[in-house]
Amino acid sequence: MKNLLLAFIASTALLTAGGDITPVEPILETQVEKPGNFYIGLGAIYVYKNETTDKQTAIGGTGILGYQANEYAAFEYRGTLTDGSYSKNGIYVKLGGPIPIGVEVSKVNLYAIGGYSQIHFKDTGSKDQAELGLGLEIKDVVANTDIFIDGLYSLRTDRIVPLVGIKYNF
Repeated sequence: MKNLLLAFIASTALLTAGGDITPVEPILETQVEKPGNFYIGLGAIYVYKNETTDKQTAIGGTGILGYQANEYAAFEYRGTLTDGSYSKNGIYVKLGGPIPIGVEVSKVNLYAIGGYSQIHFKDTGSKDQAELGLGLEIKDVVANTDIFIDGLYSLRTDRIVPLVGIKYNF
């Protein structure tokens, strides 16, 4: 019995040799600061009107103030000015999400946009209208900066107005 006890003590002493090994520290992931939910943007538009006899075109700029509620929904105010023949103010809702490209989450978003706006033509006056459209956005081209293109179809004036722009998330 003594031999068994001595053998047990000796084997435990041998097994615990080197017990002063420092524990492995967990690897800490670097935290990337995410921008807030608000954004501002600028874009360029092209308006074309052709009613057989009346041909009107306008090139202008659009300012955007937005709030990204979550990954799939955003709310926007858009104001557009041109050379004086056309202006528009409206509120919009954007619904969409990332397009799954590859293994990781894509930076490319496809979205639908809809809203209500007041449009003012120099020749014909103001009109209230509903608008629907589609858009494509590429996120984080540069830190917190996205580029986008969308087209809004006006249900009242029966035209599509394309918009190409850039937005900054803060």
